[in-house]
Amino acid sequence: MKRNEAKIHGLKRLLCLIAAAVITISAAGCSGDDAPENTTSSTDSVVVLPGESTSASGETDYSIGGGTTAPTDDYVIIGEGDETPVTTATTAKPIETVQISNADKYPYNLLSETEKGYYDKILAAAQNFERLVLLEGCDEATYQKVFLTVVYQEPQLFYLKKTVEFIKNIGYLEYLYTKDEATAMQKEIDAVVNDILAKSGNTVFDKLVYFHDWLVLNNTFSLAGSEAATIYAAFVKRETQCNGYASAMQYLCNASGIGCMLISGKNVDGNSHAWNKVNIDGEWYNLDVTWDDPYSTTNPKPADFITHQYFLVSDAEINDLSHHNINRSINNNVLIFTPPAANGTKYNYSRMKGEYATSVAEAQAIFKKQSAAGEKYLEVKCSDESVYKAVVDKIKSEGASFVGASGSITISRDEKDKTYYVQVNVG
Repeated sequence: MKRNEAKIHGLKRLLCLIAAAVITISAAGCSGDDAPENTTSSTDSVVVLPGESTSASGETDYSIGGGTTAPTDDYVIIGEGDETPVTTATTAKPIETVQISNADKYPYNLLSETEKGYYDKILAAAQNFERLVLLEGCDEATYQKVFLTVVYQEPQLFYLKKTVEFIKNIGYLEYLYTKDEATAMQKEIDAVVNDILAKSGNTVFDKLVYFHDWLVLNNTFSLAGSEAATIYAAFVKRETQCNGYASAMQYLCNASGIGCMLISGKNVDGNSHAWNKVNIDGEWYNLDVTWDDPYSTTNPKPADFITHQYFLVSDAEINDLSHHNINRSINNNVLIFTPPAANGTKYNYSRMKGEYATSVAEAQAIFKKQSAAGEKYLEVKCSDESVYKAVVDKIKSEGASFVGASGSITISRDEKDKTYYVQVNVG
């Protein structure tokens, strides 16, 4: 035991000595002004990395191996050392969490058998709040890939810091909270999640709508706080960022047996971003809850505001248009995994709700039907760019009468991709 303690002490001393010589690779989350755009308002931007501790002044506190540095990413790989591998024993029982089996996780099944072994060890160590994890034969590139897969596909690990140190065969894990604190927080999460699951619908589509709408209506985009990128922020604090929205959606899907994964990338401005891919009837779709909640703590939204522009859309509508650098670290150093192609269209929200228009006349009829039902936020998805532009022009020229409303209206739209979605806010 004394020999192991000496080794651990030596490892920590080594980490402190070489903290200034770190190799940095970026992982995705939300940074900068990644709150989705809204044509009627603007938001203040704060550049901060996902999953890290942020002070009230907006400065990010990075604590790595006993030293202090400010990397441009949310995890760090430290070069190989000459220490003998060290393991730590634990008798702590893992926190019991909601999750589907690894066999049902698409990203996990893309790993080699050796990588799956590393994944399992990192996951078990994190669940037990272990500091060190021994991965025999693992190199830096493999560790980066596997660790990121664990971090972004295991939303229940909300207490695990996304800053990790790797020396030779050893990964050093850090935590946002103690095990007792995380256990208490998990109970708060469980109470909220159980209520959501009890009220969700019977079909996969209905469940996804309920999950999406709950997250949008009960959250505000915010980069503040160390937990902003976690499910705790989304379910309990109700102020979260893209990684929190996406992790919460993934957590709910896991609990419901719905195929779901977190996808990382960047927006058109180069800020990191995260969203989901979900599976319905064997087809994959993109689901971006963050960008369906286009307001922030600095730009408050109406309490009942909601939009469905990015609810189950295809790759062709967003990839390399509004969503970039798919599943790579920000510096393009690591491809986490290649996501499945999202080609589904059947279960797109607008199509399922009869809000898909192939002509100006169809769009007008949909708007008027929504107005007659007393809806304040009118939504139409257009079949192509020509219909989209014609509808927008009509609204601009005819105003509220075109949509069957009276008084003032505001057009809310986003033209950086091919979703061709128009929302009219009445009043």
